[in-house]
Amino acid sequence: MHFLALAAAAVAFVAPPVPGPKGLEGVPIPQVPTLAAPKALHAGQTIDGIKCELSEKVAFHIHAHLAIFVNGKQRQVPALWGLKLSTTQVGPAHGKVTALVNGKVWNGRTSAIPLADHSLIQLDVGTPLVGEQKVGFAQLA
Repeated sequence: MHFLALAAAAVAFVAPPVPGPKGLEGVPIPQVPTLAAPKALHAGQTIDGIKCELSEKVAFHIHAHLAIFVNGKQRQVPALWGLKLSTTQVGPAHGKVTALVNGKVWNGRTSAIPLADHSLIQLDVGTPLVGEQKVGFAQLA
């Protein structure tokens, strides 16, 4: 485990781009190409244990930010995910996937990254690796 920590600390990151203009609820939307075309999903369909709904549910509501970089270039997250996620693939992008959660390298399965309130999640496919893209949640409650 100590070796993994040393290896992660030795990784060089390039500076992240500005997150983009603010969209709904003050969350920035990068002005970059989309990673993949949205998949056709229907209400009630379940993907990875999450049921597709027509509206938000207030019983459990979090705000997490996901940034995706492919070979150092940011890609917009598709409106409806439903794409393959592994240590070697994010949607149609193939290569070694490095995950950052709140600025720290995630060493577990990418599909096991917890979606916690105000988490900053970043998936880098290939190189160069991009430093954490910070996003503020001050306007979100």
